[in-house]
Amino acid sequence: MALIAGVLTSIAWDGIAEPRKRRLILAGLMLPFLLWPVYHLRNRNVGSEQTCHARLLPHSSMLRRRVEQERLFILRTIRRRGRLYKRVR
Repeated sequence: MALIAGVLTSIAWDGIAEPRKRRLILAGLMLPFLLWPVYHLRNRNVGSEQTCHARLLPHSSMLRRRVEQERLFILRTIRRRGRLYKRVR
Protein backbone atom coordinates (compact mmCIF):
# COMPACT_ATOMS: atom_id res chain seq x y z
CA MET A 1 0.00 0.00 0.00
CA ALA A 2 2.79 2.39 0.91
CA LEU A 3 4.62 1.54 -2.32
CA ILE A 4 1.57 2.39 -4.41
CA ALA A 5 1.09 5.66 -2.50
CA GLY A 6 4.75 6.51 -3.07
CA VAL A 7 4.53 5.86 -6.80
CA LEU A 8 1.37 7.93 -7.17
CA THR A 9 2.85 10.76 -5.12
CA SER A 10 6.08 10.77 -7.14
CA ILE A 11 4.08 10.97 -10.39
CA ALA A 12 2.02 13.93 -9.18
CA TRP A 13 4.75 15.61 -7.07
CA ASP A 14 5.67 18.34 -9.57
CA GLY A 15 2.06 19.51 -9.87
CA ILE A 16 1.54 19.91 -6.11
CA ALA A 17 1.88 23.37 -4.49
CA GLU A 18 4.62 23.93 -1.86
CA PRO A 19 2.39 24.27 1.24
CA ARG A 20 0.58 21.10 0.27
CA LYS A 21 3.91 19.27 -0.19
CA ARG A 22 4.87 20.11 3.41
CA ARG A 23 1.54 18.76 4.68
CA LEU A 24 1.98 15.56 2.66
CA ILE A 25 5.51 15.06 4.03
CA LEU A 26 4.30 15.63 7.58
CA ALA A 27 1.37 13.23 7.08
CA GLY A 28 3.74 10.62 5.62
CA LEU A 29 6.01 10.89 8.65
CA MET A 30 3.16 10.76 11.16
CA LEU A 31 1.16 7.96 9.53
CA PRO A 32 3.30 5.03 10.80
CA PHE A 33 3.05 6.33 14.36
CA LEU A 34 -0.69 6.86 14.08
CA LEU A 35 -1.19 3.34 12.72
CA TRP A 36 1.03 1.68 15.34
CA PRO A 37 -1.92 0.58 17.54
CA VAL A 38 -3.52 -1.11 14.53
CA TYR A 39 -0.31 -2.99 13.68
CA HIS A 40 0.20 -3.93 17.31
CA LEU A 41 -3.30 -5.40 17.65
CA ARG A 42 -2.99 -7.24 14.35
CA ASN A 43 0.41 -8.76 15.17
CA ARG A 44 -0.45 -9.71 18.76
CA ASN A 45 -1.91 -13.03 17.59
CA VAL A 46 1.20 -13.78 15.56
CA GLY A 47 3.34 -13.31 18.67
CA SER A 48 1.21 -15.70 20.69
CA GLU A 49 1.41 -18.28 17.90
CA GLN A 50 5.19 -17.96 17.83
CA THR A 51 5.30 -18.52 21.58
CA CYS A 52 3.10 -21.58 21.21
CA HIS A 53 5.32 -23.01 18.47
CA ALA A 54 8.43 -22.35 20.52
CA ARG A 55 6.94 -24.34 23.40
CA LEU A 56 5.80 -27.23 21.21
CA LEU A 57 8.91 -27.55 19.05
CA PRO A 58 10.99 -29.62 21.53
CA HIS A 59 8.06 -31.99 22.03
CA SER A 60 7.51 -32.41 18.32
CA SER A 61 11.17 -33.31 17.75
CA MET A 62 10.92 -35.92 20.54
CA LEU A 63 7.81 -37.36 18.93
CA ARG A 64 9.48 -37.42 15.53
CA ARG A 65 12.46 -39.34 16.93
CA ARG A 66 10.10 -41.77 18.63
CA VAL A 67 8.13 -42.35 15.42
CA GLU A 68 11.37 -42.89 13.48
CA GLN A 69 12.53 -45.45 16.06
CA GLU A 70 9.20 -47.27 15.89
CA ARG A 71 9.31 -47.23 12.10
CA LEU A 72 12.79 -48.75 12.14
CA PHE A 73 11.60 -51.40 14.61
CA ILE A 74 8.67 -52.28 12.35
CA LEU A 75 10.90 -52.48 9.27
CA ARG A 76 13.38 -54.73 11.08
CA THR A 77 10.55 -56.94 12.31
CA ILE A 78 9.10 -57.24 8.80
CA ARG A 79 12.51 -58.13 7.37
CA ARG A 80 13.13 -60.76 10.05
CA ARG A 81 9.70 -62.30 9.56
CA GLY A 82 10.20 -62.30 5.83
CA ARG A 83 13.38 -64.36 6.29
CA LEU A 84 11.63 -66.72 8.70
CA TYR A 85 8.71 -67.22 6.37
CA LYS A 86 11.04 -68.02 3.49
CA ARG A 87 12.91 -70.58 5.61
CA VAL A 88 9.72 -72.31 6.76
CA ARG A 89 8.24 -72.62 3.29
